[in-house]
Amino acid sequence: MRTAQATPGLHLAVRRIVKQADDALPVFSLRSASELVSNSIATERFDMFVVAAFATLALTLSVAGLYSVISYLVVHTRSELGLRMALGAPPGRILRMVLISGCRFVSAGILVGTVLALILTRFMRSMLFGVMETDHVTFALVIVLLAGVSMLAALVPAIRATKVDPAVSLRL
Repeated sequence: MRTAQATPGLHLAVRRIVKQADDALPVFSLRSASELVSNSIATERFDMFVVAAFATLALTLSVAGLYSVISYLVVHTRSELGLRMALGAPPGRILRMVLISGCRFVSAGILVGTVLALILTRFMRSMLFGVMETDHVTFALVIVLLAGVSMLAALVPAIRATKVDPAVSLRL
């Protein structure tokens, strides 16, 4: 039945019309088409929410982990960085050196993560809605997103490394 009337008032009208046509016909479970569609994809919507929540958590943990590891490396190579700067290495070279170190971690993580994702996609087949489990565009976008966010996380310790005072770091 097509109408512009709100659903709650419509239930009473439908029941009254059906009762007038045939008093023996039962009327139950009246729902709008939008309610039917919404209920039919509720499980997929919940699965998508859970996957998105875990993906956000995984991205946050990976960025925090990468930032921590690179910061740790910068702190422990402070004397080396100070020596390089005392010998005339420009800050751009120090920045590039620390970022390349971060790229190694990011590359290893992306390689291992992609292989594991390709292996584990068959278990997620039932949770995907409208996307193939090995969708190349999705994989590429995720890799670019993770690499970009990870390199931004590596940029902070790299910039901090360029501000190392050679005299202070050589005393340590």
